[in-house]
Amino acid sequence: MVENINNKKVITLTELIKEFEVENKKQKGHTVLTNAKRKANDEFYTTIEPIENEMEFWAKQDAFRGRSILLPCDPLDLFDGLVEGLKHSQFWVYFHKNFERLGLKSLRATCLTFGELKNAKFYEYKGGDDNNLDAYIEYSVESDGDFNDPKLHPEFLKSDLVITNPPFSKLRLFLNVLTDLKLDFLIIAPQTIIKSFKFLTNYKNKHWFLGHTSVKPVFVDARSTREKLGKVVKGGPNCIWITSLKSILKSKRVKKNDISFSTFDFYPDIINIDRFNDLNLAVEIYGKNQLYGVPISALVNDNFNEKWELLCCISECICDDKKHNKRAFVNGVQKFPRLIIKAKN
Repeated sequence: MVENINNKKVITLTELIKEFEVENKKQKGHTVLTNAKRKANDEFYTTIEPIENEMEFWAKQDAFRGRSILLPCDPLDLFDGLVEGLKHSQFWVYFHKNFERLGLKSLRATCLTFGELKNAKFYEYKGGDDNNLDAYIEYSVESDGDFNDPKLHPEFLKSDLVITNPPFSKLRLFLNVLTDLKLDFLIIAPQTIIKSFKFLTNYKNKHWFLGHTSVKPVFVDARSTREKLGKVVKGGPNCIWITSLKSILKSKRVKKNDISFSTFDFYPDIINIDRFNDLNLAVEIYGKNQLYGVPISALVNDNFNEKWELLCCISECICDDKKHNKRAFVNGVQKFPRLIIKAKN
């Protein structure tokens, strides 16, 4: 499948591997596949800007001081020879350069291995030369680097905070591992994670939280690397940070807008809110005891936890209440999934 991102074609992993196999069929097998996988991985990566924006919010709270941070999806030479002016994982760049300022105890990175490689490499930095990104100790573990491999878990437990942009196709498995190992995390996720049962349950129980900023992903057009260095293409789905860290900082309040409201066709006791900024006005009209259905992106807004109670969800969300499985229609028009909330007293 080829997806159009802002009118730019992005080749999927499967297609890219096939393309490399055809063009390099005379070469030995596993080398071709390894190169293809690497280039496909590099189509989707996190630039330094969104990392800095989010991490500086937590740095103001001294959230990293004394922490041992693990970057589990970050080969150090991620962009070497692929993107002009870049070499290292940008997560590694940020934490290595700011190691002393953030008060880190240690920084380690690892990643999945490809081809016939059987040992996952770990890179560890404990300070002393923050501006030298190649300052680290390297060691290996007998594993392919898959976070599901129990052989890796003792290495995970040497850290107490995991920060990364994990593969979204394995996000739920990744979160299960972090939960089982009782590790704190601050990771990038697609906004659709909000409607999952696991996230909603942990969010309602105040075990998981939203980060401070949203993330616009950046893509590398891997096809162009055959003739020149990778071309950076902006675009893609909205992403968010999710975390087990608790923030002590407050954000700005939302504003009110004039608008008319309707109830859902199959849920006449719930009022539909298309824009979260209109919710305060709805409460003034209908009161704090009224139930409201808001877009799942509402959790990203400022002061949500202070003012609103998350009760459940409707339409394509996973919850324990079967009656919420009906679609969210308003006057015959289907809406996207909604969170059911009410104002806190």
